Amino acid sequence: MRTVRFLMRALSLAALIAAVVAGTMDSVNSVSSSSVVMTSLGNAWLNFDPEGLTMAEISANSYVGSDTGNPRRSGVFLLDRARGRRGAPHSGG
Repeated sequence: MRTVRFLMRALSLAALIAAVVAGTMDSVNSVSSSSVVMTSLGNAWLNFDPEGLTMAEISANSYVGSDTGNPRRSGVFLLDRARGRRGAPHSGG
């Protein structure tokens, strides 16, 4: 259990560091170009490691399913629509 906890904390630390670095790079680019510059995660990952992005997409499609990123075909979103909620937050009643 401690190993899993350590692994999750290490992964969250790595994600936090990556987010701070990406935000810093976008801030520097925004100041230097005198306009707001926002880089998407996909573009940043593609520039950093194209093979890693391809492997992550293949893994997500094979293990999670290809319809998870498509809200029109995802079963979770269709289930909410069938109940008439259309993705509205739960009222708690």
